[in-house]
Amino acid sequence: MTEVLQYLEPMLRIPLRLALFICWLLIAVNAILMIRRRKSGVPLMRSMLGSPANIIFRPEDLTEDGLRARRRTIWACVGLVASIALSIALHQATR
Repeated sequence: MTEVLQYLEPMLRIPLRLALFICWLLIAVNAILMIRRRKSGVPLMRSMLGSPANIIFRPEDLTEDGLRARRRTIWACVGLVASIALSIALHQATR
């Protein structure tokens, strides 16, 4: 089994890094879209120490387009975590 993994590990290294980069890029783009597509009248920052990215936890403040961007952001985060976990597992298995 380890011989197969040692054979596959170099071939999977680049696709996993590409998946990490694509997920990171999707998170950045969709997070910006989500922040920009909030309902009118919703302030960008609710308090002095608040962050505009906290709108991901308040879906009632987003428009339909903002909700779609929120879903894509969450799925991209799941993909990022899965890519990192797969990369670590593959590295540990071939060590």
